[in-house]
Amino acid sequence: MIKIANYKDKRIITKNYPHTKQYLKRKGVLYIDEDNNEYKGFAFVQKRNVVNELNKMEELILAIEVFQEKDRNKGIASNIVKKIINDAQANGSYQIIAYYQKNNVASHKLWIKNQ
Repeated sequence: MIKIANYKDKRIITKNYPHTKQYLKRKGVLYIDEDNNEYKGFAFVQKRNVVNELNKMEELILAIEVFQEKDRNKGIASNIVKKIINDAQANGSYQIIAYYQKNNVASHKLWIKNQ
């Protein structure tokens, strides 16, 4: 189930996956995929106002990860992205920007798949 993490979720994730602290220091929204009390993956999203004549909001996906190798390529990241897109549309965001590493082929495929 994809949901927005609460404080307890954030504490558990940063304890089990210390590298996630670098994202959670920032102000933003942590989306998680949880199945049977097990965290499968996460995405960290920040929102910012775009200063232009439209004065619209945009979403920045700074990180998305499926934690365990065995859970990858099963649609977890795509489901998280779909939830982010649905929430962004419902909140009136005018664009979503995803950052990715240049050499991360799996990331490129994820964004092509979910355009």
